[in-house]
Amino acid sequence: MNSFQKCIRPIVERWRNNVEAINGRWENTGWCDRVFRDLDIVPMENLHETKWTILPTCKEENIMVTLGVGHDTMAEEKLNKTLKDDTSVLINDIKKLLTNEILLMLSSTFHQLTTFLYLQSPVLQTLPNTRFFGADPIIEPNRQLYSAFGKFFPFAIGKKPGFTKFRVLPNQNQKTRTYEFQDVTTIPFTYFLSDILGLKSTVRDIYPGFQRIDIAWIDIEGGEFEFLDQIPRDGPMDQKGISICQFNLEIHSKFHPPGALIFHDFVFKVLEDRRYVFLRPARTEPGVHRMFFVNLEDKECVRKFLQ
Repeated sequence: MNSFQKCIRPIVERWRNNVEAINGRWENTGWCDRVFRDLDIVPMENLHETKWTILPTCKEENIMVTLGVGHDTMAEEKLNKTLKDDTSVLINDIKKLLTNEILLMLSSTFHQLTTFLYLQSPVLQTLPNTRFFGADPIIEPNRQLYSAFGKFFPFAIGKKPGFTKFRVLPNQNQKTRTYEFQDVTTIPFTYFLSDILGLKSTVRDIYPGFQRIDIAWIDIEGGEFEFLDQIPRDGPMDQKGISICQFNLEIHSKFHPPGALIFHDFVFKVLEDRRYVFLRPARTEPGVHRMFFVNLEDKECVRKFLQ
């Protein structure tokens, strides 16, 4: 943590009180990934992006949460299997031969093809004791895709219960990847984790003492600003006693401009807390970028993933 802070602070401090800069130049923090160059961070690719994961070093039960399924579960499926090298190379070679436009047109067919190759290839179960939980307000095809290996919840995750206008990908738009703003049913973030997921019921019954999310992928097109302030120290998650060992986060201030300030404040609070490090920054377009957070404070997380 000290080495990471020593590297990252001079970069980020230049953006303090400069919301536009911190949202527009985030990829510059990638220089500090070198602090963790010996850490085995595994890419999990789907059709449109890469998620990052540190696989556990033990054979204990795992909880994986996806917020925003987005008509694509290739990365989750890969997370549960390590592909034989020749199959992985074949899939990547196919993707390289296709333009983005063709991939968009054939997204459903390409997903079926790669899933078939995954299932036909010899595999090693990397997370055989993992329970997958996914939430997305667009029911189909997300329910069908996610229910093949996990539990799907047909609602958005936000700050308050009720209806919230979220940017979503309707079923009829999955080929064009055209997003729309719609009023969707919303469940509070901490309520979803602690009550609906089962910290107070089913999961705790199966895994006594469970209060930890091992892996989370958060990509909800601007909805993340509803609950970013609940993650740092002494926030609602701490009050519920819930930890997240590692999570991918995609920021969408382009589609929710007030979120730029929320992200700015979130970054400096994370640095102040000294709980998480953020790695693998990537900017996909102005106002949209990704990062990977790793919890270095929680002793169970460190034991399970880093020792």
